[in-house]
Amino acid sequence: MDIDAARRAEFAKYQSAYEVEGYRPRRERLDMQASILAETPGRGGFLDIGTGHGDMLTEAERLGFSHVRGTEILPAFLNDRVFYAEAHDLPFAKDTFDAVTAFEVIEHLLPGDDEALCREMGRVARQRVIIGANNGPSFAPDGSDLHPNRRPFDEWDCLFRGWFDGWNVEMLAERPLRDTRVWRMSR
Repeated sequence: MDIDAARRAEFAKYQSAYEVEGYRPRRERLDMQASILAETPGRGGFLDIGTGHGDMLTEAERLGFSHVRGTEILPAFLNDRVFYAEAHDLPFAKDTFDAVTAFEVIEHLLPGDDEALCREMGRVARQRVIIGANNGPSFAPDGSDLHPNRRPFDEWDCLFRGWFDGWNVEMLAERPLRDTRVWRMSR
């Protein structure tokens, strides 16, 4: 299967998951993500990759970020602040946003697109990148795995340190949820 067909297959699984009523991050995950964002210095532009229902956009606005935007691949979520974008090809100029997040997105990407996501996040971020990775299983309504790119956290840590060369990379070990860890990259 070529890469475009493989991506379309993953997109279809993701869309079927969002068709299930109530499919969205649990409150404890959103609270943890918002608390990390609250610690981010400055309140300039904010971008959330794979924003889904836009919960992080609402949190960023509540925290005082300006120029709040998100990306999604599902047409139902697109609006004046959420733009269609595949993670490996963000439609924004270099250094557009002060903070760029991707909470529990990277494990949904095909290997190779994970690195492209990180390079794109680093390109459009001026100061901070925050990535949450989940290494537990998650299943679509048809029983297929929604996480084709699960990795041990120490492997993610090593990859992020390589992909964000020249950045300060830290795993926020004090903020884990059961199957999730978060990394903060700063310039």
